[in-house]
Formats: sequence, structure tokens, C-alpha cells
Amino acid sequence: MRVVGDRMLILVLLWVTLLGYPGTNPVRAQSTATLEGLDLSRIEVRVLAPVAVRERLLSRVQALFARAGLPLGAARAGVPDKPPAPMLSITINPQLLHEPCRDKALYIKKLELFDLVLIPRNRVVLSDSVWWTGPGYSVRGPIPFSQMESDVEDLVGRFISAYRRANPGTTFESAGQEPEALYQEAQAEFPPRSESLTAGGDAGLAHLSLEALRVSVMAGRVSDRLTGRAIRQLTEAGVPVPSRPRGDAPVTLGAEFIQQSVAAHCPGQVLYEAGLYLVEEVQLERNPQVRIWSDTWARNSVQVVPPRAVHEIEADQDALLAQFVRGLQAR
Repeated sequence: MRVVGDRMLILVLLWVTLLGYPGTNPVRAQSTATLEGLDLSRIEVRVLAPVAVRERLLSRVQALFARAGLPLGAARAGVPDKPPAPMLSITINPQLLHEPCRDKALYIKKLELFDLVLIPRNRVVLSDSVWWTGPGYSVRGPIPFSQMESDVEDLVGRFISAYRRANPGTTFESAGQEPEALYQEAQAEFPPRSESLTAGGDAGLAHLSLEALRVSVMAGRVSDRLTGRAIRQLTEAGVPVPSRPRGDAPVTLGAEFIQQSVAAHCPGQVLYEAGLYLVEEVQLERNPQVRIWSDTWARNSVQVVPPRAVHEIEADQDALLAQFVRGLQAR
């Protein structure tokens, strides 16, 4: 039973931090560096929540920013046809589950700033999450509107605090120069990008050097077993993985299979997060001096299911890797 598909950014960032890539110093996506110089009046704000409460929560978001003296751009209570960038996305969304979790919900609570990032190796630009705060996913009982409103206040409060740390005592009106001019100055040092695409397709695989690729799997006690299986599957599909990646721009193909017990709400069930990510260093398009670790290609899902056996996780990994191989073949 697939409940929702989404990026597991918190796990990706933890994993990338633990790897500790040599020779580079990109920031984590939670760093306030990605908020420096951001003109809030030019971003779009969206709230993803149950239809019955979307407008009320959106009004609360606008009131919180107004109280803080921070102007916001256009507001939207649903999903835009084409995600703009930058965009502040606030998700307060309980998704009802079925047996054996009747009257329970998969609660998605997060705030993300989406912005354009550039992949240096192919000059492709993607819309990606460059700052976030969670906790992300949990399984809960009934969630009243008062709790949703409180969670919105918590998420927005964290963002405003981080924004002020990143832009101390500075307003665009008093800076003496429009943000667009500042961005143009920063971009003048870099060659033009080749194309602009939203995340989710296979554009991030263009010009991927397999000699720089490394494979890593996070799956608890079977991590090594699944890593070996992944390398064999890729090699058999004509995607050889070097024993020692070359180059000064490492790219990691990472798989994650995380199971968390939710027995308190759903006896015999787990929150199962499965994903495959191509993780590498990218530049913030509006400020190329800022670099972050980002997943430039991703396939993932979050489900509430019975505990997954090893052979089921192997099948999940095989299916994800097959998608990656097809993407490489189609680039």
C-alpha cells in the first residue's frame, strides 16, 4: 500500500554528512547560507493541507510573517501547475490510513524552501529543496485544527529565526541595490547554464561520469549485503561501478531502506521509507558561491506496512536500480 511519495531529505543529509566527502566544503541544506540575500517579497508561498483548512492556515502564515515585518510574495493554498522558484512550501497534511491503522493518520509536517540549483558537471538547473525543517513523517491519532495551527506557527517561527540570522539588520530597501542586480553580479563569474528543468525527471543524469560514481546502501544490518547486490546489478546492466571513484567531484548513488516501529498506533506495522538518490555538490543559482549537497536524481516512497523482510527489501532495491538504469540509457 503506497501512501505517499516524497524526498527523504533528513536521512539523505545525515548520510552525506557521515560520508564526509574529502576536498569540498558544501553546506547542509539546513544552513542559513541558503537564505542569505533571499527577497521574501519575490517568492511564492504555498500551503499543502486538507482542503477544509488550507485557506485558514495560509492566512495564519501570512499573519505570522506580517507580524515579523517580513513581506511575502504571492500565496497559494494548493499545488501550483509549475512549481516556481524560490517557493516556500508548508505541509501540514494528515493522510488517513486503513486497517490495521483505522482512525490513524500518516502526518506530514514540514517546511521547505525550494530554489534553483545548478549542477556544475552538466550546467543543468533544477528546482530543489535548499532549506527545510521538520520533523517530516509520523503516525498520529486524530489531529485537531488547533494542533495544525500550532504546528504551522512552530515551522514558520523556525524559518523566520533562521532568515533573520542569515540577514542580520539588512533589508532590501536599505541595501542600496536591488536583489536582481546582486544575483547578476554573482552569476557573472560563472558560464551560462544549458537548460532549466524541474526536479523529478532524468535531466540530472546528463553527462554523469560513471568513473566518479560510488554506491552506498543504508539498511541496518543488511547494508553491506545490499551494497554488494546493487553493484552486481549495475555491472550486469552495463553500469560498472569503480572500486575507487576518480575525480574531485564525487557522486554517490545511495539507497536507503529505513523501518521505524509505529506499534503504539498501528500494531504490527512500521513506517517504511525506501529511496534511491544520486547525491552530489550543487550551486545555488541565485548565489553560486553557496554550495550544498543535493539529490539531483531521486525515486522514493513512504509507506505504513508490515515489517519488510530482507527479500522484500532486495526486490524494492532492484526496482529502484532498474529505474536508474533506464534513466541512464535514456539520457
